[in-house]
Amino acid sequence: MAGIQGMRWGIENHKKLFKVFVSLPMRDLEVGEIKARQKEIFELVTKSGAYENPILLDSIHEHDIPEEDNELWYLGESIKTLGRANLVIFSKDWRSARGCRVEHLICELYKIPHVYEASEEFYR
Repeated sequence: MAGIQGMRWGIENHKKLFKVFVSLPMRDLEVGEIKARQKEIFELVTKSGAYENPILLDSIHEHDIPEEDNELWYLGESIKTLGRANLVIFSKDWRSARGCRVEHLICELYKIPHVYEASEEFYR
């Protein structure tokens, strides 16, 4: 993987603790696959050296799951987690998932700093 591109909303290379949220399509993936992909994308930030001690926010919600399969419940939990992030990284295939597009819109509307995997073009 080449890296990340698209520093947005004035994020500089500040040396401080950063909470990172990774947005990626999760449909039809096992928890282990999701966590592995999140870690792979998160390591782009770690390797960049732009942030001291970045931490990956866990967006896998395995607690208090409603009995019925409810996609909006999972999206709501992800949005709560995204709200704690200092930086959001969108996977190169983020546009293929409705939840990721909602998370992207939230970043745009609330001016949450976000970047994209290197192979993703800027979204405008």
